[in-house]
Amino acid sequence: LDLKFPVVSIPILLSDLRNRFSEKVGRVKSGDIIVTSFYHLDEVKEKLSSFNKKIIGISLTPEMSTIIEVARIPPSSAIGVIATSQQFLKEIKRALREMGIQFGKFIGTTSQRQDDMAELITQVDAVIVSPSRRKEVMDRPEAKKKKVIEFLYTPDGASINNLKVALLDMEGMKE
Repeated sequence: LDLKFPVVSIPILLSDLRNRFSEKVGRVKSGDIIVTSFYHLDEVKEKLSSFNKKIIGISLTPEMSTIIEVARIPPSSAIGVIATSQQFLKEIKRALREMGIQFGKFIGTTSQRQDDMAELITQVDAVIVSPSRRKEVMDRPEAKKKKVIEFLYTPDGASINNLKVALLDMEGMKE
């Protein structure tokens, strides 16, 4: 994709939008297009509707390295999932089910409370975390002896093509 303008990616966490951290949310104003997963599209549109920016939803698929790491956990294990949103938690469950990966026990939380996180971690053999919660979980003393897997997603092929089209459309508007 050969564009006549620079493409700069400015990652913003959903938690920053929810908390309205002005510095980080303000960076979104400088952009031309906002890209988010379909999981969070409605929330992002709601939070940023006043910005009058084009918002594109993309489909994400679990990265193969993540799936391999999760599949290596014995099926009899108790698994905990610590995610940012209920939607992300549901998507992890769905992805594992579609790949035929099951565990003896599956506990999930989106709680921000440290006590809730500590309790979940002590009840399981391994913890799956959303990318935005990885550091928070890794800093927990209870997690030091557990397998912690960051559940990474990547855009699927159709979404990459849709994003290319949107960028080319923007290029046409800038000329």
